[in-house]
Amino acid sequence: MSFVRLPLETTFNTRDLGGIPTRNGNFTKWAQLIRSDDVSKVTPHDVDWLKKYGVKTIIDLRSNQEREETGYNFNPHDFSLVHLPLMSSEGVDDVTKYDVDNVSMGDLYIQFLKEGGEKFRQLIEITADDNNGGVLFHCAAGKDRTGVLAALLLSVLGAGKGDILANYETTYTYLSQNPLFKSRSDYGELLQSRREWMEQVLDFLDSEYQGSENYLKYYGAKKETMEMLRYKCLSF
Repeated sequence: MSFVRLPLETTFNTRDLGGIPTRNGNFTKWAQLIRSDDVSKVTPHDVDWLKKYGVKTIIDLRSNQEREETGYNFNPHDFSLVHLPLMSSEGVDDVTKYDVDNVSMGDLYIQFLKEGGEKFRQLIEITADDNNGGVLFHCAAGKDRTGVLAALLLSVLGAGKGDILANYETTYTYLSQNPLFKSRSDYGELLQSRREWMEQVLDFLDSEYQGSENYLKYYGAKKETMEMLRYKCLSF
């Protein structure tokens, strides 16, 4: 059985990227790419559920500081655990510190791409490896760092712009149900997932690199890696 939003006990925004049509007439496989908000407090029920769903690798995109604050309940015997922070300790770990009055969240996303090219290459390589099975990747809210990686993956797989943006926009619907974020009035509009923010990312990739695949190749990704990703994550 496949799920759009995975029914975990401890998250609000854990979603399968399966079932999305691509430009070449295929669609993305279920249980291969899963985006999520923070999974550091998973229950034994959630662990069992993820294992049965086919998740073998969990990638944490958060900073060292964020991990220290929450801890991490996963047993390395259950999953292959990868920690690859997309922002340095000097970066913007807390989006509430970001000045959206002067620049948009889309500008922050583009900064991720400019500063994290080699990390995005590593993330694509990890995800494309069939030995890693189903991959769940997450940050804190599952919106910004996770959102950019999801958009990059879907773009390489050939998803259309509308589907990539729709997948991002849905994030706010789920995050708005999380009591933790509801109680943080300082988040304001930062909790939102406006299509124009992710549209900036896609436009940047097209204008500066002629697409996501060329962006990854610029930072050392091999053509074979992209082919492996499509073979693993597309239904032909």
